[in-house]
Amino acid sequence: MGLFLSMILPAYLQKGDKVAIVAPAKKVAAEEILPAKKILHQWGLQIIEGQNLYEQDNYFAGTDQQRLADLQCAFDAPEIKAILCARGGYGTTRILEQLNWQKFKRYPKWIVGFSDLTALQTHAITENCASIHGPMAFNFAKMQNTEAIAHLKNILFGQLAAINIPQNPFNKSSEAEGIIIGGNLSILTNVIGTASDIKYDQRILLIEEIEEYYYRIDRMMIQLKRAGKLDHLSALVVGQFTNMMDNQIPYGKNAYQIIKETVADYDYPVFFDASFGHIKDNYAFPQGVPGKIVNENKNWKLTYTTL
Repeated sequence: MGLFLSMILPAYLQKGDKVAIVAPAKKVAAEEILPAKKILHQWGLQIIEGQNLYEQDNYFAGTDQQRLADLQCAFDAPEIKAILCARGGYGTTRILEQLNWQKFKRYPKWIVGFSDLTALQTHAITENCASIHGPMAFNFAKMQNTEAIAHLKNILFGQLAAINIPQNPFNKSSEAEGIIIGGNLSILTNVIGTASDIKYDQRILLIEEIEEYYYRIDRMMIQLKRAGKLDHLSALVVGQFTNMMDNQIPYGKNAYQIIKETVADYDYPVFFDASFGHIKDNYAFPQGVPGKIVNENKNWKLTYTTL
């Protein structure tokens, strides 16, 4: 747990706080984030939109310079208490190297996102800053009135609730403790060897993915293994692998089978089918904070703590 001693933990939100919505990756339309704005207002929060939030540069939410400017502005503003990313897709890694974290560390705030934003969150860990892997503004439309959106609110406002881990025949169950890391499998492999790479030893790793071919899942898991990332985990928690694809010649294994086989030789616990990822019930979890996997009345749960 020594790493957490230097981790910067933002203050939890209170009614009246300001939350910035910025788009570091794929373009987003105003009507697509109206549900998020409505929910944030219901939570008593004020919304500050990035100046370039609705800009478009082909696929992206504006040029690299525009997306960087909005994110940097939110980073630097003392009055902003959280940054809700608009949506994923692709684009975050294009601007990571230009971000300045100096004022962010003076005025820390929660960064909320997942998928492509995994890169920003791993980079935050290298800067000793905690963040939240969770729904983005674009996702709120499908998550209204769900337990998952209430779960995100609880985390932001400091009421930390556990994530239930279902029974699964692939599970290799036992209790575990470690710093929580993880996110999108493609992005985790993409940042290996870059300034956004992180340590995996004695960590609880959570992974999810969407719309990938099975052979690519195998390739990414093998890359993590060859890079030594899987050798000394405290535990592995596998979320949802949504809309997976196969080639004309079948690969012969699904995503969970591939992952189970890749980590079969390790003795740490492995859990499958947790409720996070590209799904309606995408439960949030904090990155860079101490966590535990515990058995309470024969039910497995991922819990997390703060200082």
